[in-house]
Amino acid sequence: MNNIAPKAPITPQIFQMLEAVFQSATDGILIVRNQNEIIQTNPAVENFFGYAQDELLRLPLETLIPSGLSHNFWDNRKTGKKPFQGEEIIKNQKVMGVHKDGSEGPLQVNIHLTEIQGEPVEIFFMQPVSSPDQFEKHENGQPALPLARNAPKLKGQKDTSPQNYTEELEQKVKKRTRELTAMVKKLVETNLSLEYQMHETKLADAQAKKNYALYVAIARYFPKVMIVVIDRDYRIVFLDGEELQKIGLDKENVEGLAIRKVKNFSAEWKNQMIAYAEKTFQGGHFYYEIKYRTNNYKVNTMPLDDGQLDVNLVMFVFTNITEQKKTEVKMLKALKKERELSELKSRFVSMASHEFRTPLSTILSSANLIARQNEPGKEEKRLKNVARIKSSVKNLVDILNEFLSIGRLEEGEVHMKKEVFELNDFMKTIIQELQHVQKPGQQVRLTSDKKIIQVNLDKQFTRNVFLNLLSNALKYSPHNKPVDLIITTEGSAIMVKVRDQGIGIPEDEQKNLFNLFFRARNVTNIEGTGLGLPIVKKYIELMNGKITFESLLEQGTTFTIFLPMK
Repeated sequence: MNNIAPKAPITPQIFQMLEAVFQSATDGILIVRNQNEIIQTNPAVENFFGYAQDELLRLPLETLIPSGLSHNFWDNRKTGKKPFQGEEIIKNQKVMGVHKDGSEGPLQVNIHLTEIQGEPVEIFFMQPVSSPDQFEKHENGQPALPLARNAPKLKGQKDTSPQNYTEELEQKVKKRTRELTAMVKKLVETNLSLEYQMHETKLADAQAKKNYALYVAIARYFPKVMIVVIDRDYRIVFLDGEELQKIGLDKENVEGLAIRKVKNFSAEWKNQMIAYAEKTFQGGHFYYEIKYRTNNYKVNTMPLDDGQLDVNLVMFVFTNITEQKKTEVKMLKALKKERELSELKSRFVSMASHEFRTPLSTILSSANLIARQNEPGKEEKRLKNVARIKSSVKNLVDILNEFLSIGRLEEGEVHMKKEVFELNDFMKTIIQELQHVQKPGQQVRLTSDKKIIQVNLDKQFTRNVFLNLLSNALKYSPHNKPVDLIITTEGSAIMVKVRDQGIGIPEDEQKNLFNLFFRARNVTNIEGTGLGLPIVKKYIELMNGKITFESLLEQGTTFTIFLPMK
């Protein structure tokens, strides 16, 4: 174990710095001696367990953490055995802490075993899983005894008798004796006072050294933290913390260096430290974030004064927040996913209420008509209503098939089956299928730069893509407006454009076009589920292609599809 002791005189600023780290730490810090006796805590511990500091100092450690530490930790403590050789006892251990009200809360605990002035202690760093006294040294010295004053000359009538002379001499001796007695008494009292002051100063100095050593140990073992203190010449006067090794710094070699001479600090680190030091020397605290390789650090700055409000040191506390950043990213992704699911739910309800209601109403009304048309001669009307029912059922089946398709695509259950076929003839068959949905005066015009284009693609995927795009183009175009299907070859790829002269897509909504259940505000009165284009995009991506589009409101939309020929 390391015996932590100050290597330099304890200045009020260094003491202030270390105690500030201890008191303001968001991690709970708890110091234990004799294996179970709590001797010091910080506010974070008190807040978590709900005890005041004086209550905690009267409790055994096992009251707060009754069980849960690994490596037979509690058994070893009871027998007085040291659990491990070395400084670190337990790292990142999950335990349950018992609050004052009896409730429990999860904690992550790191424990270090060290010595403070020869006394073994354990430093607990706890994290929930959700101006110091200035000691002055006194000089030892004794006041000099006052010099005796010369005896005054005798005045008055001259009496040469031996008796009179003896009486006067006795009076002088008594007076001098009283004066000397008072001086001796004062001297003794002064000496006793000086001895008491020296004793108190020694005790205070010893306590200061002990506290200093304790705070240095906390700074050294504080999880994921590095502490740097610089002076007005931007030299590092203090450096410690668990993160030193991760950054590749050697305390002995770096202390005393100017910031700009520290090789492990990037230019960005150096510039930011100097810039924030200049601000902090003016007073106040600052915060910023910076990266070192793959690690993210949150940096807090604190001015340290010399007891006379003259700030000549600045403390930087670097806290590794890499895991927090990863958690934040995960949470943001989860929140985004949750919002997307909420929007999907809303759009699905809107779509379902519209798309399901119409065919179901048709089915119901047609069935009622059939029930009333039993008389001879009404067979044609009955057949017409039966056809309406079949058409409505087909619409519902198509919608359900789209749901099933998008589900299978999202879960990766759809796989490509390539085959070689001629594209121009294939497109003509798709155009034939769409004749029954064309409005008066509409037609699909096919143009190709080659008579024969052999491709090696999934035939069903290709059919679904262009059947959907062409039917949309016809649906969102007015009467007498043609739809163009243009095929061109570019090296080993083909480019197919589907161009209409329809209502177009509002510019502010174009970014959502391939989102599930999305339908632009200008098509709410036209049938559709909002699933067609997301399915088209998935099919194209499965065939290693891509899709883009251009659209102007009331002028039409052009979709461009790029697909490999082989």
